[in-house]
Amino acid sequence: MTYLYFLLPCIFLSFLGCSLYYAGLGEKGDILHYFGLSFATVCLIFPLFILFGYSYSVSGKNLGGIIGDPFSDFLLRSSLSLSSGAFGPSSLKSLVGAAFYALVACLCLIFISGAGKIRTSPWLVYSILFFILVFCPLCFIFSAPGGLMSYSGPFSQFLSAHSASSLPCLLGVIPGCAALGLEVVLKNRPSKPGMLLLSLPGCFFLEAGLMGVCMGEVILFGGSPAYSALAFLLNSSFSGLCFAVLEKIFSKRFSSLSFATGLLCGGVLSLACFRLSPLFCLISSILTSIASFFFMRMENRLGFKDPFQILSVNAVPGALGLIFLSFFSPSSGLLLGKGASLLIISICSILLASLYSFALSFLISILVKKIGKGWGQGNMDALDLGERHAEEKGWVEKK
Repeated sequence: MTYLYFLLPCIFLSFLGCSLYYAGLGEKGDILHYFGLSFATVCLIFPLFILFGYSYSVSGKNLGGIIGDPFSDFLLRSSLSLSSGAFGPSSLKSLVGAAFYALVACLCLIFISGAGKIRTSPWLVYSILFFILVFCPLCFIFSAPGGLMSYSGPFSQFLSAHSASSLPCLLGVIPGCAALGLEVVLKNRPSKPGMLLLSLPGCFFLEAGLMGVCMGEVILFGGSPAYSALAFLLNSSFSGLCFAVLEKIFSKRFSSLSFATGLLCGGVLSLACFRLSPLFCLISSILTSIASFFFMRMENRLGFKDPFQILSVNAVPGALGLIFLSFFSPSSGLLLGKGASLLIISICSILLASLYSFALSFLISILVKKIGKGWGQGNMDALDLGERHAEEKGWVEKK
C-alpha cells in the first residue's frame, strides 16, 4: 500500500509527459491546445470515475461478466468501511485502488487525444461517450472480479497473477485502435513537428508514468515492484537502442526522436512483459521494436494519416506484449510447456479490445462530428483561446 501512495503522483506525471510529447510533435500553433486537452480530460474523467465509473467498471455487482452495476457502488459508498470510518485501513485500500484505475482511465483517453486536431468541446463529448461505452465495459471484462477475462471469471483456471491481460489492453491496444477510428473520421493531415524540444522531456515523464502503472499493477496482485521496475527499464532500453539502430540502417541517420519513440514502444510493451525474465525481456523488446518500426514505415509509405504514430507506438506493442507473455510466461507460457490456453485467451482479448474500441470510436466520432462543427480547422490555440485574445498575448501572429 505504501508504494501506491508514491506511484499515484508518478502516473500523474505521465499526463504532463503526454501533453509535452504531443505538443512537440504538433504544429507550433497547437502547443497550448494539447496541454488543454490533457488537463480538461483529467478534470472531466476523474470525477466521473469516482461518481459511477468505479462501480461501473471495477467494483459494481456483476452483470453477466460484461459490465458492473453503476449504482451498487455509487460515489464509492460500498467501498468505504463504515466500521472503521471513511479513512480506515480497508477504506484506504479501496480509495487508492479507485484512484489508480481513475488515473488509468484518464491516461487512456489522453493517449487518444493525439489522434488528430480536435477542438476542446467536441473532444469532451467524445471522451464522455468513449468512457461510458468503451472504457468501462472493457475495464470490467479484463479487470473486475468476475469479469469475463479476469482471474475470477470463467477462464480463471488458465490465468494467473503473473499473466494479467487487463492493463496491457487498456493502455496499449484500446487507445491505439480507438485513435484509428477517430483518425478515419477526422481525416487530418500529418503535422510537421513544431517544437521537438518539448517531446524529449515529455517522453521522459511519460515513461515515468508508465513505470508507475507497471509497479502499481504488480502491487495490486501481490508481486514485486522492484523487479517490475527493473524489467520496465530493460524493455525500454532495449527498444530504444533497437529503434536507433534500425533508423541508422534504413534511413542512414540517427535522431534522438527515434530513440524516444523506441522508449515509448518499450514502455507500452512492459505493461505486459514486466513479469518475464531478463532474457525474455530482451527477445520481446527486439522483436517488438522491429515490428513497430516497420509498421510505422508501412504507414508512411501508404500515406496513412496517423499524426503521432499512435497505432504503431501503442497498439502494436500492446498486442505483441500479450502474445510474448503467452509464450514466455513462467506460469502459463506455451514455450515452457504450460499449454496454449493463455495464448488463445490473449488472442481473443486482443481481438475483442481492438475491434470493439475501433468500431465504437468510429461510431462515436461520426455522431460527435455531426453534432459539433469545426473539429480542427485553422490554428487550434487561436480557436479555443479566442482569436483576438491570443493575438494580443502574442501566442499567434497577427494577420
